[in-house]
Amino acid sequence: MEKASKGVMTLGIIFIILGIWGFFQNPILGLFMVGPIHNWVHLISGILAVIFASSGESPAKQFAKVFGVVYGFLAIAGFFITDQLYFGFLRANDADDWLHLFLAVAFLYLGYSRSYGVHRRGMREAPARG
Repeated sequence: MEKASKGVMTLGIIFIILGIWGFFQNPILGLFMVGPIHNWVHLISGILAVIFASSGESPAKQFAKVFGVVYGFLAIAGFFITDQLYFGFLRANDADDWLHLFLAVAFLYLGYSRSYGVHRRGMREAPARG
């Protein structure tokens, strides 16, 4: 697995855990507001992340780009929405807004960064000196 696949897989697993956790504790860690719809969004996002990450580097990068934009939008919208219900159905607060911004940066980084593998074509070992 390369960088984007590993990163998207990790974030996907975290989303699944948080989606399940949110059904039992609100707010999560005493900071992040969630509700039933928000939990389902986390679960579905996490499952999709795992599927895309398992499909290879290119699908993982595409997923990361799309979700980076989505979370960027949520972060920006959240900084301007003063109500705790986004768009009338998603619970969120200031901690969520900052988390969404962090997730946007993380996903965009994974989506647009170059992957460097251990094996590069055209590179040869240097001859031994001695």
